[in-house]
Amino acid sequence: MIPNNDASPQGQPHSPKEDSISDSILLAVVTAAAYLIAFSYEAMYLLHFSVPLQFVHISADSVLVVAATIVGSLTVFFWGANLVAMIWPENRVLQIKLARLSIVVVSVGWALRSYGLRREVLWYIFPLASFVAFEFIWPLIIYRRAGRFIDRFTANEVSEDKFRRRGLFGRLLPVLGRSYLNLILAAFIGIFLAVVKGDGDATTQEEFFVLSSEPNTAVVRFYPDLVVCIHFDASNRTIEPGLQLRRLSADHPLSLDRRSIGPLRQKPILKQTPVQARPSSQRLPASPTSKPILATPPASTPGTPSPPNGKAPAGPARRSPP
Repeated sequence: MIPNNDASPQGQPHSPKEDSISDSILLAVVTAAAYLIAFSYEAMYLLHFSVPLQFVHISADSVLVVAATIVGSLTVFFWGANLVAMIWPENRVLQIKLARLSIVVVSVGWALRSYGLRREVLWYIFPLASFVAFEFIWPLIIYRRAGRFIDRFTANEVSEDKFRRRGLFGRLLPVLGRSYLNLILAAFIGIFLAVVKGDGDATTQEEFFVLSSEPNTAVVRFYPDLVVCIHFDASNRTIEPGLQLRRLSADHPLSLDRRSIGPLRQKPILKQTPVQARPSSQRLPASPTSKPILATPPASTPGTPSPPNGKAPAGPARRSPP
C-alpha cells in the first residue's frame, strides 16, 4: 500500500521499523476492520432515508453481505489493474508516482461505479484533476531545467521528500513499521469504499419491497426480528418524514410487494418567511376618493314610539380614517 521507499531519492535511508504482524493480531485487526466497514456501509445507506444510526444492526451475516458487495464491485477494476501491472515501469520514481495515482483513480472509478453519471461524482473528479496537475504537470514546468522527463520527476521527489517525512505517515513509519501502517491504510480505504458504496446504493436504488396493506410504506432493511420501513410520496418520489418499525413474528406475517418506486430522495424543506406588521408610521394613507361610512340606525323595538316624520333620527357620522 505504502511505496517501499526506504531509500529516498537522495539516497538517505528512512530506517523504518522492520516488523511482522503476528497471526493473532492480524486476525483481531481484520475482524474489527470488517465489522467497522460493514457498519459504515449500513450507516450511510440508512442515513439517506433519515433512519437514525441507533437502528443499525451488524452481524456476521451483514458483514458477509457487505464484503460480497464490495468485492463483487471491485472485480470490475481487475482488468485495469492487470493492464497497469503489465506496463509497470522499472524506474523507482515512476513507481511511486503511479502508486499514488492508482489510489486516486480507483477512488474516482469507485464513485462512478456507485453513483453512475450523477453530480455526486464531481466531488471526486476535481481531486483527481488536481492530483494529476500537481503530481505530473507541475514538475514538468517547475523543473524544466533538469533535462528529461524522468529527471524532472526525480528532482520533484527529492525536493518533496523532506516534507513527506514530516507528515503523518512519515512520522508513523519509523514507529509502527511498514506492515502495521499498510494495515491501517487498508482499513481506511475499506471504510471509504463502504461509505461511498452505501450512499450510492441508497441514492440509485429503484426497486423496494412495499407493504401490501400500506402502498406508500417501503421497507429499507430486514433484520432478524425487525423490519425498518419508511413512508414515501409516490407522485414525486420523495421520502416523507416518519419511521415505522415492524416486528417479525409467525402470528403477524407481512405481505410485501416488489415495486419500482425509486430512486427516492429527500423532500426539500420550504422555508416560510414570516409576515411582519407594517409600523404605524409606514401605513398607507387613505384614498382621497374614499367616502365616509354612515352609522346604521338602530332597529326599533316594540313599544318604542316612532318619530313623527316616519324617519329614523340620523346618527353620528363616522369619519374616514386619516
